[in-house]
Amino acid sequence: MATVSERIEVLVPVRTAYNEWTQFESFPRFMHAVQDVTQVDDATNRWTVSVAGVERTFRTRITEQVPDEVIAWETIDGKGHNGRVTFTSIEVAEPQPDKDNLHVAGSGPFVAGLEVTAATRGLHVTPEPEEPAMPKGRPGTLVEVEITWDDETFLEKLGDKLGLDDAQVKRDLRRFKKLVESEGAEGEWRGEIHDG
Repeated sequence: MATVSERIEVLVPVRTAYNEWTQFESFPRFMHAVQDVTQVDDATNRWTVSVAGVERTFRTRITEQVPDEVIAWETIDGKGHNGRVTFTSIEVAEPQPDKDNLHVAGSGPFVAGLEVTAATRGLHVTPEPEEPAMPKGRPGTLVEVEITWDDETFLEKLGDKLGLDDAQVKRDLRRFKKLVESEGAEGEWRGEIHDG
């Protein structure tokens, strides 16, 4: 068995990130190995994935789903994978401009192309104390994913040992981030599932 755990911050509210993840049939848009996901009913999906040139089809059952918090699933036939994704509301600080490095044109008279300030004129100016700028925050979401799957073939086992699986999940999460930040959520399913 191979296991990958990865996380990413996305600059959308938790509801938007969660809603997009409930659109299982859109997984091929950001998950490289996923060829197709068909939603059979509220709790069952049929997946077709291709890993290291090996194509597999299997069904999964949602074992836990709580809006804006968690979606967990397990394989119910064939060899496949189990997973869990959690969504945590966070505030993402936006970078603030560095006031010390800002130059405001026209803040003093110009002489021969050089700006003349109070200091260059020999005047003593006591700066007014500034309150430290508080970083502005935007609502964001920490998305944490853990996926476990059967690694049967030599190439799958090699990929796991070399960390290629971790790298692939990281890339998939970056594609999810790009998708949800640029397009928002395509839809939503707000139902709950407990104990499958």
